[in-house]
This record gives sequence, C-alpha cells and structure tokens, in this order.
Amino acid sequence: MNSRSRGQASTIGGVFLAVLIVMLVSYIHMTLNYITNYNIEMSQWVNVANERIREDLVIISIEVGNEVSLELDDVNSYGADYSPKGIGSIRNRLANIDQRSLDISDSGNYSCSINFEFKYSLAGQALNGNVSIYLSATGMDGYEDTGPTDAIEVEVMIYAFNFETNSWDLLKKCIVFSSEFKWYNCTLTREHLSGDSVRIMIMVIGRSEKALRVEKRWFFITYVSDVYWPLVWLSVSVDYMNVKVKYFDGILPTIKVKNVGACSSRIVDIWLINETHHVHFPTNITIPSGTEISIDMNKLGEAEVNGVTKRDAGEIKLTYNSRYVIKLVTVRGNIFTYVLQIS
Repeated sequence: MNSRSRGQASTIGGVFLAVLIVMLVSYIHMTLNYITNYNIEMSQWVNVANERIREDLVIISIEVGNEVSLELDDVNSYGADYSPKGIGSIRNRLANIDQRSLDISDSGNYSCSINFEFKYSLAGQALNGNVSIYLSATGMDGYEDTGPTDAIEVEVMIYAFNFETNSWDLLKKCIVFSSEFKWYNCTLTREHLSGDSVRIMIMVIGRSEKALRVEKRWFFITYVSDVYWPLVWLSVSVDYMNVKVKYFDGILPTIKVKNVGACSSRIVDIWLINETHHVHFPTNITIPSGTEISIDMNKLGEAEVNGVTKRDAGEIKLTYNSRYVIKLVTVRGNIFTYVLQIS
C-alpha cells in the first residue's frame, strides 16, 4: 500500500473516531439529564407521599375529676327584701328553670342597688368550677308624684369571693335595658374554691341621668334655686342558678384527641410521666382523619409502672399538686405531648 492510501485510511479512521466520541458525549449528557430529572421527580413524589402520611394529632383537653352540682347553704340580701325567704324553697326553685326562684325589688333617690350573696357548701378539693345564672333585671325612674315612668339602663355584675386575697373578684359585667331573661355563665378558678364554701354575689345597679331643676331670675341673673332628683326603681328576678365544681378524686384522666392530619393514625403507646413514675399503657387505638375521640385512661387495662410492675389502670391514682407529662406514640413513631398540672 502506497503512502497515499495509508493517508486516506488514517483520515477515515479519525473521522470515525470523532463521530464515536461525539455520540458517546451525547449519550452521557442524555443519561445525566435523565438521572437528574428522575431524582427531581422522585424527590417530588416522596414529598407528596410524606405530605399524605404526615400525622397531626391535637390533644384538645385532659379531663380530670368528678363534676358535681353544689348545694345552696344560704342566701343573704343587703338592703332589699326578697321572696321566698325559706332556704329550702329557694334551693328547690333555683334548681328548676321552669319557675321563678327569687323576686327582689327596691328603690332609692337618683340611684339604687340590689346585692345578693349565695353561699354553697364545698366538700373536698375542687379543681375548677363554673356558675350559671338565668336572671332578669329592670330599672325605671320617675318622681315621687308620678311614679316610675321611663326605663333606664341597669348594670348587672357577677362576683365570686377570692379566699386568697379576701376580696370579691368581678367575673362578669353587663349593661341591660330590657326585662328579658339572660344567661350569665362564669368560670370559677382555684382562688374561688380554696375555702370551705363557694360564695357568689349578684349586684344590680340602676342610676338616673335626669334631674328636675327649678330656675329663678333675680334682675338680670338666672340661677337654679332647687334640684329635684328622681327616684329609681329596681326589680330583679332570678330564675335559675347552678354552681358546678370538679372534685379531685385521683382517677386517671380522659384525653380528648382530634386527628387533623391527612391520614389515619394508630396510637400504640400512651405514657404518663411524673417525677417518680413512668407509667406505660400499650394500646391499639385508630383515629381516622378528621375525627375526634375520647380516651379514658382508667379503662386502658394493664400498665407497666417504671418498666417492671404490672398493674391495672384503675389502680393507678394521680397525686394532687403534681405535674404530669402525657405522651401519645403512634405506630409511625411520632410522639404528641401534653403537660398536665394538677393544683
């Protein structure tokens, strides 16, 4: 083979090699793009999947104690007369919303107030409480010769006695201008429940905004010689009153849980932890998405105390003035925690 033929062969080989290199680079580039796009798509798919299985349990409340209605012990009026006067009759009437319990009326110059104190017996350590009152308050003003002629605004205030500060706490205050019955619902805190009783006071105040002024004229001067203040008439009717408290009884709490996540959750462990004990309750509780359930820990069956002792849940008692941590553990390993302070 002459030198010309060898040169042509070498040129053809070089071109072929270049084509192969270009094809290889293009293939590698396409492969890398595919892998990159695949990883992005997989990452997006995994994120979507994680969103779909993300758990979100909300512990709405922890209910502790036994709720009872207290018995009325005494009623005292400051200045105003009321009917009926027998404590037994008042107690029975207050517990029945279908009949009027107390009717109180009074009058005064320019302003008038009616104060009533209700005392309820308290037996045991109460955690919290509430009072519900259904009453009507009406105010009128006028003069002695005309009698009541115009309706006026009336302040209705509900107080509870604070045994720690030895004073009255204002729970609720409303301005009313009609004789319609209204509900007054108030929360009682530990300070109101730390004595041997619960004391509630209803205070109603009415004030007149008008006065009759008699003017006289002396030469070129006009002056007020007399001012006649109107009378104020108040009328209060209490139809229903109930004081409820939760006594501490040491029984394990009831947990209200809502699943606000996108998937069902299954609780496999519940822990109750304080400074001295770690109590473990094996469970198998499924909560579908969007639903709310109540878990009565007192009925969870057998529990492990400090990893050793096996005890029935009903035998385990809470301690007053203690802090507990409650943990709900799901089958996916997520933990939802709530702190419970009993005091």
